[in-house]
Amino acid sequence: MLTFNDVTSRRAQKLTSQWILGKNGDSSGPLGPMVPAAEVGDLREGLRVRTRVNGELVQDGSTAGIAYTVGDTLSLISHTFTLRPGDLLATGTPAGVGYARTPPWLLHPGDEVEVEVERLGTLCNPIVANDHRLVGNGQ
Repeated sequence: MLTFNDVTSRRAQKLTSQWILGKNGDSSGPLGPMVPAAEVGDLREGLRVRTRVNGELVQDGSTAGIAYTVGDTLSLISHTFTLRPGDLLATGTPAGVGYARTPPWLLHPGDEVEVEVERLGTLCNPIVANDHRLVGNGQ
């Protein structure tokens, strides 16, 4: 199990009616730390998920509140995709995403995002401008 930060490019997402462009940019989707499921333990009660931007708490929820169970999601996806060991499945995020706020609150270069998942740890990543991103082999 691991922590994942769904850094969505809203500009790219709005280009089509589908979300795939906004969710799959080069070098997007930081993840970690990875913790063996046996060490995480029972998930039926859910895990607390918190997101901070520049130290300010912007999301606070539980995996117990996701719309579809992990089992239901795996079942649905496996009807279209072949799932293999090591594949990752992102199951959602708590309420409070910046895009859905009034007014919208979008990330900017220089911001720092922390995603903390109970029993898994905290993932920290900076937001950088497109011209400063490392793609592929770091070139």
